[in-house]
Amino acid sequence: MVRRSDRLDNFLRRIPLHYNNVPYHSFYHAVDVMQGAFCFLQGGAAALLQPMEMMALLLATLCHDIEHPGMNNAYHVRSNSDLARLYNDRAVLENHHCATTFKLLRLPDCNLFGGLGRDQNYLLRREVVEYILITDMSRHGEFMAKLTAKIAAGKQQQKSGSQLFEVTNGLDRQLLGQALIKACDIVNVCKPLRVSKEWNRRAVEEFWTQGDLEKEHGIAVEPFLDRFKMSQPQNTFNFIELARPYFAALVSRCPPVRARTGHRTDCGLVVRVLAVVLM
Repeated sequence: MVRRSDRLDNFLRRIPLHYNNVPYHSFYHAVDVMQGAFCFLQGGAAALLQPMEMMALLLATLCHDIEHPGMNNAYHVRSNSDLARLYNDRAVLENHHCATTFKLLRLPDCNLFGGLGRDQNYLLRREVVEYILITDMSRHGEFMAKLTAKIAAGKQQQKSGSQLFEVTNGLDRQLLGQALIKACDIVNVCKPLRVSKEWNRRAVEEFWTQGDLEKEHGIAVEPFLDRFKMSQPQNTFNFIELARPYFAALVSRCPPVRARTGHRTDCGLVVRVLAVVLM
């Protein structure tokens, strides 16, 4: 019988082994996103989510890009890759991240939730899947519209701050969790300049590597993936313009986000995860 604490250690040790050595979508990005979620929970979101939903959020952030190959969904679809065929061209990578996460959790020495009942397992899995799937950037506009509508409705009803998300409404709590994981996933443009520049450099390096591969295979290359058509600063500027309305909306109405938009963060979680993995 494997002790629960040992299963947690085993799971945390396996996760980095399933992240590829790519410039951006690496294990370090996963831990960075998980740290962001932890900070948001500390900043007030914990009062709005149930314990199982908080666990799902932390698990989803750590695993949301597991086995990411450094090429986006469009590449897999256009190249007719094995993954694209497996997932029928729909949210190819996000579906794979979900499937890999639960495949690992089913291993006897990594089964963190074997003691949960059927209903609890269903809730946890449902939330993790919803959180990971919403990180598909092709759904950014759809989710932004949904969040904006929620905020507008809250203003009409004269709701402010934490009142925007009803703690007794499961769909509201799910929307908040999705909003937080998306924020953590694209927050690098909001970080101190030194940190932001390094993450942006890594992102663009990954873009250009994909563009080079597409040229090699005769696949049409989008401008932001072409190192000869769009510079790193232009790529970064475009992403800032994409992220700006999202964070403006969140900061205006969500105290947990507003409380953590400064430069100070608690690094405890990142230290604990890395200590287990790298010791």
